[in-house]
Amino acid sequence: MKSTKNSIFIYLVSTNHGEFVEQALKSLVNQTERNFDLLLIDNGCDDATFSYFEKYIEAFDNASVHRFQTRQTLQNVANFALKCCQCEFITRLDADDYLHVRAVAELRSAIRHNIDIIYGNFVYIDRLGKVIGRHSRFKLGGNVVHDEPAHGACTLLRTEKMREIGGWRTEFTCQDGFDVWLRLYKGSNIAHVETEIFYYRQLGDSLSRQNRQLIFDTRIRMVLRNREVEGGQKNKNYYLFLLPTFGTDGQLLEAVAKTLRIVEELRLASAGEVEVALGASEENRMLLAHIASSTGMHCYFRTEEEKNGADFFPFVQRIAAIVDADFDTLTVANTESLQVSVDYLRGGAIYLRHFQGRALMTGCRMEKSIFVPKIGGVERLDAGLLEDSRRFVLHKGGMFVFRLDGEPVSRREFLLLELDSEFK
Repeated sequence: MKSTKNSIFIYLVSTNHGEFVEQALKSLVNQTERNFDLLLIDNGCDDATFSYFEKYIEAFDNASVHRFQTRQTLQNVANFALKCCQCEFITRLDADDYLHVRAVAELRSAIRHNIDIIYGNFVYIDRLGKVIGRHSRFKLGGNVVHDEPAHGACTLLRTEKMREIGGWRTEFTCQDGFDVWLRLYKGSNIAHVETEIFYYRQLGDSLSRQNRQLIFDTRIRMVLRNREVEGGQKNKNYYLFLLPTFGTDGQLLEAVAKTLRIVEELRLASAGEVEVALGASEENRMLLAHIASSTGMHCYFRTEEEKNGADFFPFVQRIAAIVDADFDTLTVANTESLQVSVDYLRGGAIYLRHFQGRALMTGCRMEKSIFVPKIGGVERLDAGLLEDSRRFVLHKGGMFVFRLDGEPVSRREFLLLELDSEFK
């Protein structure tokens, strides 16, 4: 690829997407602005991809082709492209997607010397290209969900910034967009283009449809890895494990045993002291007194009114007020429905603070007619509900995290969490 003065570098990646790659190439040919560098990447394909690259390469002023003999992860492909890039910004186009005719022009119009990430909206299409939904990204500022990353594809990333952070982490094999967002979010200026940039094809064999849980597990591991690399002051988090308020002594002891196993794993994984408390019913005081004292855990008991209430929010609110002065966050684990791993218990509070949230829960969300696996931002709630709260959503149920900053945990936030849980 020759020396360039273009500001945008696009790398088009095909991993056996010969069925769709010509449409992607035509969308590049038909751009209203053609002043971009282009790298066509055959990612170990055994279909017609390379022949299409050979057919179209002469249509571009500054394009080249690379062919991997063996298939690479998206992260490895991205790092290769980053080495080749001579432009101010780099972006990826997947061969099964295609660009809006004004995509390059719209993205270029947002380029400023102090902007590091530029992203826009996109259109969901099915295998045949039929429109099945539209996604308008949340604009940063105000009532937003800060952990909704810009899409990994068709987002302009400042090349210099990507090289500063060492490119894409190769220890992860999916969620490259979230990884970049996690590491660039705090130190970057971000611009959102309020137009549709590309058409995002939904295929039955895509990772997002095959294994949603892998996506969420990867994201929480990325959060923990990022904290490990960044270091800094540790968050002071308080863990409250809610035990069943009804049932036999045997069922209660079974829940206690489960909790103790989780706490032990939590303490080992955290490599330090973890502040843990049990939440139980008043009639279980005698049974739990010895357990609490022998394990170094405090025990809080629900009043009769709290026990018979519609939910456990009043009890959680009371405990939050007690520990507020000494802790930054409160993580509540409901042992009757807890399904998350210790990584989620460790990472929840870190995640919440990194993305400047007030409350976080575990669960899934529905967006329009498409079930989209994301942590947060999957559906625009009524403006009144978002009035004084930002909420985040993980995947499996049973865990809540609240920010303790002198303000009481509000029922509005709790209702948001309950609303989320309707979509489990």
